[in-house]
Amino acid sequence: MNLVFADSVQQSVARVDRRTTQCVEKSALTLKQLAAKGFVVDNIEVQINPIFDLNDPEENIALYRWVNSFHIMTNKDVIEKDILFKSGEVLDLAKISETERLLRTRPYIWDATIDVESVCKNKVNLKLTTRDVWTLQPSINFGRSGGENKLSFDITDTNLFGTGKVVEVSRFSDVDRTGYSFGYQDHDFLKNRWRLNVNYADLSDGYTQFFQLKRPFYALDTRWEAGGNVFNNKFDNFLYFRGQITDQFTHRVKGGNIFAGNSDGYINNEVSRIRYGYNYTEELFSTAQGIYDNSALPEDRTFSYPWISYEYIQDKFEELKNVKQIGRTEDVNLGWHFSALVGYSMTTLGADKNRLVLNSSLSKFSVDSFDNLWNWNINFRTNIANSAIENGLIRTSLKFYSRQNDWHSFYVNIEGAMSENLYRDQQLTLGGDNGLRGYPLRYQIGNRRFLLTLEERFYTHWEVFKLFNVGAAIFADTGRAWFSNQNNGLVDKGLLKDMGIGLRLSSTRSGHNQVVHIDLAKPIGADGDVKGLQWLVSLQTEF
Repeated sequence: MNLVFADSVQQSVARVDRRTTQCVEKSALTLKQLAAKGFVVDNIEVQINPIFDLNDPEENIALYRWVNSFHIMTNKDVIEKDILFKSGEVLDLAKISETERLLRTRPYIWDATIDVESVCKNKVNLKLTTRDVWTLQPSINFGRSGGENKLSFDITDTNLFGTGKVVEVSRFSDVDRTGYSFGYQDHDFLKNRWRLNVNYADLSDGYTQFFQLKRPFYALDTRWEAGGNVFNNKFDNFLYFRGQITDQFTHRVKGGNIFAGNSDGYINNEVSRIRYGYNYTEELFSTAQGIYDNSALPEDRTFSYPWISYEYIQDKFEELKNVKQIGRTEDVNLGWHFSALVGYSMTTLGADKNRLVLNSSLSKFSVDSFDNLWNWNINFRTNIANSAIENGLIRTSLKFYSRQNDWHSFYVNIEGAMSENLYRDQQLTLGGDNGLRGYPLRYQIGNRRFLLTLEERFYTHWEVFKLFNVGAAIFADTGRAWFSNQNNGLVDKGLLKDMGIGLRLSSTRSGHNQVVHIDLAKPIGADGDVKGLQWLVSLQTEF
C-alpha cells in the first residue's frame, strides 16, 4: 500500500509522490460517481489529528495544549491495518464505507472519514482523516441502581503507546462481590490480524481466568476465521426475591472452545458465514461460606459437544447521529442480521447427559415513510434432554426512535421474555438494574417478563468545556415479572410503574464509548418496602 502519513493538523499539507504533483485539483465528482466510472485508487493520505484542534480558538488554551503534548499519537501502522483497500485497486464504495466504520469502532478514534483529495486522469488520491482521543484513564467510577452502590478504581489504556493495545487494571466493588482484575487485549497480535485477549481477576468469592486467541472475520469480505479459548472461573451465585438475597452457593465453571469458519465473502451486499467447532464446559456447585441455606444446590452439569453455526448479514449501513449516542457518528445497519447454532452434547464425549444445544438470534433496523427508526431483536436459546426443554429462554424487543428535530426525539422500548425450566442458578428478574428504574434491583422474579419504556430525549449542542456532550430525558417505565404456573410471592398489583428524569453525559475526548446516566425515578403505587425515590448512576453503552 502506497501510504502518505501526517501526524497532526500541523502536518496536514498533502505529501504525494511525483506521479501526482501535476494532479492537485479537487474533483467535482463524488466518490460514488468516481467509483461508477471505474477510477483506480492511486495514493492514500492518512491524517491523524490530535485530541484538541489548536486551530480552533476555543480549544487553543494552555490546558488543551498540555493534553496534546502528553498524548501519544496513534501509530501509522495501527491505522494502516484497518484500511480494507490498496493502491491500484478499483475504487470500491463498500470497502471505503466499511473502513470508516471499522475505524470508528476503535476506542482510540473519535471519528474517521475518507474523501477525495485529487484526481489525475483515471486515478484518484484519497485522504483518510481521523481524530485521536485520550486513552490513558485513571478513574474512580461510582454507580447506583436499585438502591445498591457500585464502585471501581480503574487504570485503563486503550491505545498503549499508540499501538492500539488495551491494558486495564482495576479494583471494583458491587452488590455481588469485590475484587481486582487485570486485562490485556491485542487486536493485531504478531501483526497478522490475530487477536489476543487475556483476563485475570482475584475476587472476594473466587477468581476468573480467561485466555483467547482468534483470527476473526474482521471485515465483511473476510473468507475465514479460527481460534480458541480456555477459561476457569469460580464465584458465588446469589438468588433473589423482592430485591433481597435468599440463597447463595459457589459456582465453578471451567472449559474451553475451539472453532473455525469460512465464507464466500461479500456478494451483492450480503455475507453468509459457516462456523464449526467443539465446546467443553464443566459446571460444579458447592456450599458457599455464607449465611444462607444451601439445601437445594443446582445439579452439576457437563457439556461436551461439536457444533455448527450459520450467520447472515445484509449490508445496508447508514451514518446517523443522535440515535444511541450524543453528537457522534453512528453506523446503523438497516439490513437483516441472523445467526443460528446447533450442537449435540454426548455422554460418549464426557457430558453428564445427552443434550441438543440450540441458539439463534435475529435483528432488523428499518425506516418508515415518516423517517422513524425501528429496531426489532429476538434471541432464543435452549437445551433439550430426554425430549424435555432445559434452560429455555426467548427474549424479544422492539425499539422505536422518532426524531422530532435535531435536538429532540421520542423513544419507545418494548421488551418481553419467557423462560422454561431455567437451571436453578439462573433467574429471570426485573428491577432497577434492568429497566424498571424506580424499584430495587432484581425486585421481581418469574418465568415471564414484560417491560415498556417511554422517553422524551433531548440532545443538546452543549459541549461542556469541550469535553462532554450533554443530553437529558424524561421517562416512564412499566412492567412486571411473574410465573405462569405459580405465585411469585407478591400480591398481584398488575404492572409496576415509575417515572422520572435523567441527565446524560457522553465524553467527546476519551476512548470509552459510554454514556453516563444519572436518573431520579419515583415508583408509582409501590409497596411500603420500596423507597419513594430511587436515584441511579451508571455507565451505559447507549443514551
